[in-house]
Amino acid sequence: MSGYRELRIEIRDFQIFGILYDCAMANIVSAHLPLSGKVSLWGGEIYFDTNIQCEELKGSNEVVELYQIAYWPPGRAFCIFFGTTPASVGSQIHAASPVNVFGEIVAGMESLKKIKNGEEIYVSLETPKRG
Repeated sequence: MSGYRELRIEIRDFQIFGILYDCAMANIVSAHLPLSGKVSLWGGEIYFDTNIQCEELKGSNEVVELYQIAYWPPGRAFCIFFGTTPASVGSQIHAASPVNVFGEIVAGMESLKKIKNGEEIYVSLETPKRG
């Protein structure tokens, strides 16, 4: 994964790992890390409030892919999509309104379905391994 910035997401005893894309939103989120908050669930979406303020960026979309990580401008929220939401159409995953996608989950996906409303979440940049 050379060149990628990696995320560590911690909830309870779960560790989930993601990568940040090379995009403006990833740079904005990186500048605000670490982030923490209380999880809210909306179908197959985990989200939590942040102190990040950003409008919809070019390329924002309501349709996302499984395990993508995004920022939702109206709620100033960090979002992880692990399944369909109440706004989804069939198996196509939809956010409540357009989001700025900036990364994806690459490990620990199975833990996402175990997370409950109100749990504490902590997101930080993963320290690169030296070897």
